[in-house]
Amino acid sequence: MGERVPVTDFDIIFVSYDEDNADENWADLKKKCPWAKRIHGVYGSDAAHKEAANASNTDRFITCDADTIIKPEFFNGTMDKEVAEDMTKTVSWSSSNYVNGLIYGNGSLKCWTKLFVLGMKTHEKSDQPKNKVEFCFEKGYTQKNEVFSITYPNGSPRQAWRSGFREGVKMTLDQGIKIPARKLKEKIYWKNMIRLLVWCSVGADVKNGLWCIYGARMGCYMANLTDWDYINVRDFKYLNDMWAEQVAPKFESFTSSCMCTTSGFCWDNDKLIEEIKDLGREIRDHLNFEIAEIDEHASKFFRKIFVNPARVDVK
Repeated sequence: MGERVPVTDFDIIFVSYDEDNADENWADLKKKCPWAKRIHGVYGSDAAHKEAANASNTDRFITCDADTIIKPEFFNGTMDKEVAEDMTKTVSWSSSNYVNGLIYGNGSLKCWTKLFVLGMKTHEKSDQPKNKVEFCFEKGYTQKNEVFSITYPNGSPRQAWRSGFREGVKMTLDQGIKIPARKLKEKIYWKNMIRLLVWCSVGADVKNGLWCIYGARMGCYMANLTDWDYINVRDFKYLNDMWAEQVAPKFESFTSSCMCTTSGFCWDNDKLIEEIKDLGREIRDHLNFEIAEIDEHASKFFRKIFVNPARVDVK
């Protein structure tokens, strides 16, 4: 076994934008890792990660997304010295999704090099179609199956909807590029198809889980059955406006006696479920995706027995 480098040798940067559970998760990280740093509110994923690189005092640094809780055992971990010293390599561990039980790169811890991040061009800075909404197609991006974090995309209805929407779009792309609807079943990577079906079906038993499901179905539908430009999925300001202007008003049920929110309204849960089912029918009829209507008990059962596909194929 070769030499190992403790992960605690690297700066840890907490990256937040406007996530509703960010401050709570940041407080948790500071208890476990007092030397952690935070960058907040930077617009654009590429810009935010460059800000994180500039905040790091180490050539390698680890990012923790705002909706993610790091498991304590991570801080006892090590990295192969040869990998740690390779400035072309980015390491992405896996994260477990609290809402639907998926385990993959969404919300995962990532160990970057400043050289890599400051030189990359992704999202709003991308000059290649494959990098317009993702990091993972950059050369040197390495995926690991070890699970060192739990992702909580359900901090609020808006956060849950936005998280689901983004994955509902991205899981239908072929290496970051939109596929003609008629070729989706043929071209989508099979592991991403599984993840898409789970996002669109599982989580009814968890707080705000229905919003994740609705967002995922809405993202899948808009990206593949309308002329909506999927590139907008990378733009959090755009998605926040979409939530405020198009999504939230459909489900607000005002009442003077409401105790659900400080704004004096409750969410119309029955209408939300109806909209989820309507989108499900559209997706099944026009895309032939096997998404399912799964209740609270079935969601719990699914998470108990589901075996996630490994991120790296066994050779």
